[in-house]
Amino acid sequence: MKELRLFISGLGHVGRALLGRLSEPDAADFAACGLADSSGAFSAPGGLGREALPGLAEGKRLGGRLADLAPGCGLRREAGTREALEASGAGILVELSPTDPLTGGPALVTALAALELGMDLVFASKGALVAAWDRLEAAASAGGGRILHSATVGGGMPVIDAGRAFSRGNPIQRIEALLNGTSVYVLSMMEGGLSVEQAVAQAQAAGLAEADPSADLDGLDAACKLCILARSVMGLPLALGDVERQSVREASPEAVASALERGERLRAVAVLERTGGGLSASVRLGSVPASSPLARTGSENAVIFHSLNAGDLTVLGKGAGPRETASAVYRDLLVLRDLRQGL
Repeated sequence: MKELRLFISGLGHVGRALLGRLSEPDAADFAACGLADSSGAFSAPGGLGREALPGLAEGKRLGGRLADLAPGCGLRREAGTREALEASGAGILVELSPTDPLTGGPALVTALAALELGMDLVFASKGALVAAWDRLEAAASAGGGRILHSATVGGGMPVIDAGRAFSRGNPIQRIEALLNGTSVYVLSMMEGGLSVEQAVAQAQAAGLAEADPSADLDGLDAACKLCILARSVMGLPLALGDVERQSVREASPEAVASALERGERLRAVAVLERTGGGLSASVRLGSVPASSPLARTGSENAVIFHSLNAGDLTVLGKGAGPRETASAVYRDLLVLRDLRQGL
């Protein structure tokens, strides 16, 4: 089979990890034929050589812009993203741009352009799905493309895949989850006596929290993931504004210590539940028994699917990290490859 041609939009931590994965020998089914970052959109219709990908990833890690790195690896700057998508000849867009859950941001514009061109789409970026799920689905239907997004929830964990498989003929009634590794890490560090501010600083030093950790600490990231789970596993829409949120900043060392004394742990628990014909959703601080799957430590995630007919299914693992998330993107690419081969 001919190589599947990829256009990768977004070259942050996950994008760089994906470039590294695509440079490995077993990734021979895929060719990077276009790249974009905040400095512009570029095409390489003949495909970038695998030997060029690690150098590009390293250049970006060191703070380089694609506009400056492009001439040395055969990338051609195009007038805009749509022009780059067309010139690349790519059949799959990998959308890894920063998340904007209110408007969808540039990721939505790029995704819609790709779908109009009949491309398939793999998302790790959550914002466009949260802001414009119906619009994206309509564009995919009109253009004949497919949308895969297993990397948007749980990093490398197959949360969406597992939930979808478990829910076949077995409706999911309730989901309880730890969906944000940074929050788990901060609350874990507070168990050792640190304040919220000290724990956040430690998370930032460990590379687990952004310079502005608001989306993680204030429940926005977990709320976005609940919106995606609502659609993909429970088959119902959920607006971001309908998710009740409580910030980890409200956790006190005293509350954390008190939970430990009771044999419990304080965690930011995300809950999604059927209520009549709709859903209720929240991300709130709560005490969970130390024996519960939700009492994870470090930066691990946990998702418990409570079903109507088959009991519970629990998925545990490392739900964050560039390599882990890139592995989920690569998993979706393999699914698309198999679909195209009729497997």
